[in-house]
Amino acid sequence: MSQYSSLLPLLLGIVFFKQISSTLRQLSVLFFCTVVLEILAVWFIKNTTDENNLFLFHLHTLIETSILVLVYVKIFNTSFKKNLAKTLYILFLIFSILSIIYWEPLDVFPSYQRYTEGIIIILFCLLYFNQIFQELTIQRLERFAYFWLNSALLIYFSGTLFLFISYETIRTNTTENVQYYIIVHSSLNILLNLAYSATIWFGRKSISS
Repeated sequence: MSQYSSLLPLLLGIVFFKQISSTLRQLSVLFFCTVVLEILAVWFIKNTTDENNLFLFHLHTLIETSILVLVYVKIFNTSFKKNLAKTLYILFLIFSILSIIYWEPLDVFPSYQRYTEGIIIILFCLLYFNQIFQELTIQRLERFAYFWLNSALLIYFSGTLFLFISYETIRTNTTENVQYYIIVHSSLNILLNLAYSATIWFGRKSISS
């Protein structure tokens, strides 16, 4: 169910590609990459003798962070916030390389990389909410595409931050804990994809950024 939910924002991104802003088109690239990597993950398990496909999680984290940084650089309204986003992205890339080399190689789940991404995106979400409430220029917040995007990212990354930090502990404990991890993460992922879909839906023709 969680994997299938990623098809909805992708389909909306394709259908309304010409009607949405360049920023949301970049976000649609993330949807495409997510679906492709999920297909590759399934194919890798079914068609190779090595069932370890965790290198795809490393790749997805890098792609996801890169595109989300691009989005926030575009929607932030000050040079300080834009430069902060770029600086944190460079630091994230450096940390990711070091993490792969010294702590979590490509055949290990990238928990350090994931929760570092989570902290960065949560910061961006808080900065953008502050920007929205300072400007007070949006008449119908519930129909504003970036409100949906920002809300979804804040909920998703806040919810999964603890999961990624405690991944190794959960993985080496009981089967029930692993199942709990999967259920919680899948639920948050479905919520994220539904909000991504709302972002594209409300972003049709109405955004000029």
